Amino acid sequence: MNEAKIFSYGSIPRKGDRAKAYLYFKEWVGRFFEFDGARKEDDVVRVVLLASLNNGYVEGSAKLLDLCGQTVRNHLRYQDPSSFLQVNHELVDRMKRLGALSKPLTLAIDWHDEMYYGDPEAEGVAGTRRRRGSHYAYRFATASVLLDGERLTLAATPIVNEPVIDHVKKLLTQVSELGVKVKLLLFDRGYYSVDLIRYLNSLEAAVCNTAAVSHKGVEGRRG
Repeated sequence: MNEAKIFSYGSIPRKGDRAKAYLYFKEWVGRFFEFDGARKEDDVVRVVLLASLNNGYVEGSAKLLDLCGQTVRNHLRYQDPSSFLQVNHELVDRMKRLGALSKPLTLAIDWHDEMYYGDPEAEGVAGTRRRRGSHYAYRFATASVLLDGERLTLAATPIVNEPVIDHVKKLLTQVSELGVKVKLLLFDRGYYSVDLIRYLNSLEAAVCNTAAVSHKGVEGRRG
């Protein structure tokens, strides 16, 4: 797609920024889905984008659009997860070409529990502290930067029965592969540990000289 397309919805007023983003991403990311001629492909893309922009769920987003959540989930089961990672890589590359990620940045590593209310044996579900009526959650970690007041997630990885150091390594590897330079690493309280410090100190000198650990003390997170 032509670079100028990034600004093709400029006539939408500022209060419509979310609609502007929705229209742009709907046009652009649809090519990463594989539907094999399915009739509902446009509906699936609409639901996924709405859920992403609202930080919501497929079922609720489908209902808002008067669509069937089960149909959307059926299509998503046959998608290749690596294709969605490629979406992220291409977006980051485009932002770098525009100068948005050219300078060394502060990178935040965060732990997330999305509470789960279904079968506790489901893949990707882990036991956690009781919250909002459940002891189970989809658990994952993210690496993100703050640009012009907006958080941009660069990497994500699931957390299921593995040491904290393992998923920190995965996130930093993903960020490194994107070519993003890091000047400061921020971890919440759950990540502040001797093992983490030792790992960071064991990295190559170029990385150790540009990274530090900040103990933010965000309540309710664990390592």
